[in-house]
Amino acid sequence: MQFLEADETSFLHSILASHMLIASETARSDMLINCGLASLLTSLSSLEGATVLFVNELCARLSQAHVVAQLSGQPALVALLNYLSLPPYDIDLSPAEKRFLERVKQQCLRWYASQMQQQAVTQQLLTQESQREQLPSSTRALQVIDREQLIVNYDLYTLMAEFANRVNYGTAAAFTVGGDFSLQRGYVIERMRRCLQESIPGNYAWLEMSFDTYDSAEGNDALLNKVIARNGCQTLADLFNKNPGMHIVLVVWCYAIPPAQMGITASHLWQGVEESVLPLLEAQNRCFVLILANVETGGEPFHIDKFTPLPLPSEFDVSSLSHWLQGRLEHLAIEKSDIEYCLERLRDQRGDVTRTYHELEYIVSYLQERYS
Repeated sequence: MQFLEADETSFLHSILASHMLIASETARSDMLINCGLASLLTSLSSLEGATVLFVNELCARLSQAHVVAQLSGQPALVALLNYLSLPPYDIDLSPAEKRFLERVKQQCLRWYASQMQQQAVTQQLLTQESQREQLPSSTRALQVIDREQLIVNYDLYTLMAEFANRVNYGTAAAFTVGGDFSLQRGYVIERMRRCLQESIPGNYAWLEMSFDTYDSAEGNDALLNKVIARNGCQTLADLFNKNPGMHIVLVVWCYAIPPAQMGITASHLWQGVEESVLPLLEAQNRCFVLILANVETGGEPFHIDKFTPLPLPSEFDVSSLSHWLQGRLEHLAIEKSDIEYCLERLRDQRGDVTRTYHELEYIVSYLQERYS
């Protein structure tokens, strides 16, 4: 497996080979069906063979990025390890083995996200090239100078893998992010928007509101009450009744809220979601995503029980980002002098995430003006 070292691969094979659902030849088919991997049944020649041979062949199949679990869409290895780690089947796993499998899942998710990103980029470039060939040469550069391709698509692979792994039909998921407002809104949350449309297709209602120290002073239910009032509802469930058949994303921009107070009021809101909204989501197979955005310079995501923090990279790799931008601009047939100018401005930010983001926004604006 590309994302594991040789000793990690060996340890993983050893754990799988000793697990009761794999060691038993008669249990393997049902295990794969229950994991959402029934598509593998016809391709595994060692399904009823020796355990070592079966594990070797199974891991070879699970190493392919296009093999995913039905319904959940998870990478096949992640789906399998999730199932094997559930009671009562986790009885075969020691605490150390469980921690190792959790680490393997995270490495797999990061690798899978990067593979999907590469495939998406390749397809986008092929599509753009086909479109450019059909246009007069004088209009080609104008057609493809797009901020999503030059900014939104860059990096965040680990963050997006964690995000995508926790959203699904019929569920509610809560996240926290932090930092500069425009960076969060135009980069992180915009990337989440695209990720959701890819993983959970359908119609979305995107709702936004602010929440500050004056609001939080209203008590532990302050956030819950403001969500209801701001959207013209009587109850939290009304929010979904007003948007029939739609998935809902609620972004709360949090200004100068002490973390402890934010934790209390957010937990009260989430309790309301679990009690009155989750049954509705399950019945209608809809998705709800709550994002608490800590709007502070250098602010970190809140750490709140049942909320998944999604921290930004501490800094961008200047060399990697420069190669990314240079490659994109060369593909767009931007003049060499303009490419060098943009790269110099980018390098001047020395990898600082917020400054680099704002510089990229300027670069896109500059190029659109130059080539319009």
